[in-house]
Amino acid sequence: MDPAEALTLAAISYRGCEFNLSNPDARSAMRDEIARCLQTFSKVEGQWELVWGPAGYCSTGNGLDDSAMYVVRRIGDPSNLAIVIRGTNFFSIRDWQSNLLIDPKPWAYGGAVEDKVRISHSVWLGLNILQTLRSEILPPATVPATPGEKAQSAATLTRAQATIKPVARAGYAFLKGMLDGHSSLDIKEVFSYITEQIVKLKVPHLFGKDSDSALLDDVNAAHSSGSGETLSEFLKRTLTALAKPVNISVIGHSKGGALAPALSLWLADTQGTDQWDPQSKAILQSYSFAGPTPGNAGFARRFISKFPNAYRLANPRDIVSHAWDPAEVRQIPGLYDAQLEILTIPAQALAILLEGLGYQHEVGAVLWDRDPLTTGSLPEHIAFNHLDAYLAKLGIPDPGLKILEVFKPIG
Repeated sequence: MDPAEALTLAAISYRGCEFNLSNPDARSAMRDEIARCLQTFSKVEGQWELVWGPAGYCSTGNGLDDSAMYVVRRIGDPSNLAIVIRGTNFFSIRDWQSNLLIDPKPWAYGGAVEDKVRISHSVWLGLNILQTLRSEILPPATVPATPGEKAQSAATLTRAQATIKPVARAGYAFLKGMLDGHSSLDIKEVFSYITEQIVKLKVPHLFGKDSDSALLDDVNAAHSSGSGETLSEFLKRTLTALAKPVNISVIGHSKGGALAPALSLWLADTQGTDQWDPQSKAILQSYSFAGPTPGNAGFARRFISKFPNAYRLANPRDIVSHAWDPAEVRQIPGLYDAQLEILTIPAQALAILLEGLGYQHEVGAVLWDRDPLTTGSLPEHIAFNHLDAYLAKLGIPDPGLKILEVFKPIG
């Protein structure tokens, strides 16, 4: 797959962050929106159709989704699938905080328990949630075309919009104001908060559950077997129906950029079993954009042994892609000339804390020389270099995929 195509699919996943996908109207509105995007943006226009999802999970039931994923199939070639994992929901404070759960958890697949393969707690939780999400079995989503379809779609969107939480609308207003220069961001305060939360943040603080198992029980309860197919059930059904090999690309940006390698390795480590691909028909590929480290050196060794051609793109001016590798964390104060120099001591303290965890990126990144720093505020630099710079790097011309547009509420 062309990386520009993969990044376009990843950017589309941020549409509808204001919705809770446990709501049927929200899911329907999101299916229409993804179908529209697949027919609109230049690198994917008319090439893909939505066949699973979008599916999401919110630990409080009626808040904002903390995890989301969808699957598309190449039109005219059912042997090509793409699994797209959304990154952090900008409007969900809980989702932001969950990224800071970086204590290590063992990798439990493919007999790797004894190989010191570890992933971060955040990635472990995210992977377990993605494995549990379910989607109704529906025909591929299409853009409403007839007057009746358009009227029905508009009515569904109106009902979905009525469920949007005020925090989502306020979150977008804050994002827009910050990038327009009307809101301030005390980056030292934010960085100090991150360092503090890494030390003490635990699952009960975030999700209101006593333990990981209690949280996963809640995920299972929210996605009971009567509510559709899990990803593995969908893949198994799809592969069974096809005689030839199936190419499956696993794609993610930001938090999704850490989850994509983890989901890819889970699929690889369970391939050849009855779980999803008993005949090993699938050919897997991983695409990660702007992602933090998913795990430690043991994870990296195991991942690269299965995915020697994995694609990872990391902007050398992107803060997120510097987490949680200690050497790269030490580089953060120099990312934007002198604007982050105040973080030199805090970054050093965080790096020392991280050294004991042994985290590193799963593979080396595609070569990207550091671009000259443009004029702008610190929030503009941080936002631009986390998404818009990637679009420019890969020659994606669509304004509708830039950060202020993908997070803009639908309608």
